[in-house]
Formats: sequence, C-alpha cells, structure tokens
Amino acid sequence: MDSAFSHHIVIIIAALIIIIYSPIARRVKFLPEIPFKLVLVYLALQFVFISLPPYFAPQIHKILDVAATTALYCAISRILFYFVVELWFIWRHKTKTPKITRDLTLAVAYSVAFIIILRTRGGVDPLGLITTSAVLTAMIGLAAQNVLG
Repeated sequence: MDSAFSHHIVIIIAALIIIIYSPIARRVKFLPEIPFKLVLVYLALQFVFISLPPYFAPQIHKILDVAATTALYCAISRILFYFVVELWFIWRHKTKTPKITRDLTLAVAYSVAFIIILRTRGGVDPLGLITTSAVLTAMIGLAAQNVLG
C-alpha cells in the first residue's frame, strides 16, 4: 500500500471521527464539547499537502506546509487552553471563562506559534516583521492624532 494513500485514509478517518463526535457531544451532557475546528482545518491542509507532489509548485508546497503547521499549533494551543483553563474555570466557578480572557490568551498563543513557525518552517526572520509593524503602528498613531482629538 502506498504511503501517501495510507496517510489519506488516516486523515479521512480522523476527520470523520471529529465530525461525528461534535454533534454527539452537544447532545450528551457528560461529553465535553472539545474545540476541534482548527484540527479539521489542519487535516484539510495536510490532505492537500500530501496530495501535491513536492516537485509540483514548490512555493505552494512550502506555503501549504507552513499553513498546515500553523493550524496544527493553533489547534494544540486551543485544545490545551480548553482542558487547562476553561474546564478548570467551569469546575471552580461553575461558569464559562470570560470571552475577553479567552480571546486575548489565545491571540497571544497563536501569535507566538505563528512567529515560531515563520522562523522554523518559513525561513522568515520575525524581527523584521515585528519592527515594521511597530513603526507602522507609530505612524498610524501619529497620523490619527488630529482625528482622535
């Protein structure tokens, strides 16, 4: 059996399990509603990545590799946050985590993951991006002074 074919089968089975689990978890009270959407994005990107041969459009292959790895890291961050923070918060306070806390924490985690992936997989120096964005922010802030008052 071909290696790429077996990878395709594993990806399809994993995606089907996730797709089947999510509606069941919404109906059954004792099953946690695990956030699997980013895992599905990763599986879809990985499916396309494996389907394309590396010699066919190497730039697209590299972009797909970076995108799939980013989706995987973000999915891991989201699931870890769910199990470590959200479930603990529900258990401790009997209420959900505030949305602003969840969003800010995940934004920081996603940004760190993206910077690491750009450095390791993309071959991009993130220092130049951070410096450029800081200068651009300062320029926009100075330009908006008259508008903001």
